[in-house]
Amino acid sequence: RDLKQLGFSHFVFPGGTHTRFEHSLGVAHLAMTMLRQIISNHAETQTPLDVSATDIICVGLAGLCHDLGHGPASHMFESFVNTARRHRGVTEKWEHEHASLDLFDYLIHANNLDMSRYGLGPEDLCFVKRLIGGLKPTEAFPTDIGRPRSKRFLFDIVANKRNGIDVDKMDYFMRDSVACFGHIPDVQVPRLVTCARVIECDGQTQICYEEKVALTLAALFNLRAKLHKFVYQHRITKLVEQMVLDALLLAEAGGYSMPVVAPDGTERAVPLSRVVEDMAAYTVTSDWIFHALLASTSEALAPARQLLQAVQQRRFYHLVGCCEVETIPDMEQILEKLPANSRADETAMAAIRDSVVPLAAVIKYGSSDWKGGDPIQNVRFFNPKKSLMRTTRIQPGQISKLFTPREYSETTLFVYTRHETYENMLARAFKAWKEETQARETYPFVNASPRPFRSPQSARTSVKAIPAFPDDE
Repeated sequence: RDLKQLGFSHFVFPGGTHTRFEHSLGVAHLAMTMLRQIISNHAETQTPLDVSATDIICVGLAGLCHDLGHGPASHMFESFVNTARRHRGVTEKWEHEHASLDLFDYLIHANNLDMSRYGLGPEDLCFVKRLIGGLKPTEAFPTDIGRPRSKRFLFDIVANKRNGIDVDKMDYFMRDSVACFGHIPDVQVPRLVTCARVIECDGQTQICYEEKVALTLAALFNLRAKLHKFVYQHRITKLVEQMVLDALLLAEAGGYSMPVVAPDGTERAVPLSRVVEDMAAYTVTSDWIFHALLASTSEALAPARQLLQAVQQRRFYHLVGCCEVETIPDMEQILEKLPANSRADETAMAAIRDSVVPLAAVIKYGSSDWKGGDPIQNVRFFNPKKSLMRTTRIQPGQISKLFTPREYSETTLFVYTRHETYENMLARAFKAWKEETQARETYPFVNASPRPFRSPQSARTSVKAIPAFPDDE
């Protein structure tokens, strides 16, 4: 209930403060609604689906619990944990999806939940966890979920690894658009659900859509790219995430830990980056930790506290430059453009390297594991007037050119410096590197830090120009 769905996007869109609790309720509702609608669609054509009430409960439960594993500030905490692990020499990467499964088991055990009251046995609970994790088309069908291969399509509802169209994205695309843009986007989710049907393709049952909603699905992919461009990977969002990540690393170095009370009443302290290994500690780790650090008085936590205060006051790291790139370059290529006398001073170069913060906004039209091209080609379509059993793919060029992008991915490199001292020097080096590599200039090329840009006299003039409000009387 206390985890913001959008992390630090509220620094750009102040209305984006809704929580993952709201989103999870929405996904659970949409998951069961979609499955019931698909069952109804088949019943209308006398081709009933073999779906039980227990299946519907399991799909809804997967939707409700799919984001349990997210930590404070959502995806930023995942980066923090993995960065801290690398500092400890741990190569295994931690992912919040795995934590969702661990927390699912922990919450059932810790709360002594008798799931048999809801008609759920061990195989059903295993099925819920599998639905949360999703199933790639190339993966073998699991044998521990108590269900036949004909129910493979159920994996396409909550976490669709086939083409990325699932109720998770449908909910947060709509919810985030309303919170940030102020209106419901032109993507008709009820129409998509009404036009969905289960058809066997390539030996697997999967959710297919009527041909007439192809443009609506294209709009869904377009909305995904728009949200990533303007909200999720907005330069200020990514910059604040990086500054808070730095603050958490400083807090960890200062000995900050989570106090946990065991069932027997004993207390223990768990380092912040290791709470993901202790479910009792992880369940109480939420966005409140940022307020706790801001309110701390410990001298050891002063560096972390000061950095978080800078974020609160929007005193951000300084933007050196930005451009579009095909691949993210090694920062040494840019540092090579520094003046020779600076590069000769090893101490100075070490300080400059430590100050450089490269951030990349990788915008994709499809899901995170999408390989390129138009993602709608991974969706199967059917025409009910011709056949309810035969499917086709949308070929390149079949979607109206008015709504088809020229490119389906974009990578923008932002380079920041933690210290204003090096800003001009690095800006010149970055410009020289851009000219040499012919990197494309991208908008906006502005500094993210607040700067005085008007003289005191002009500031006074602009204030006088604002009309005064009439007196109440």
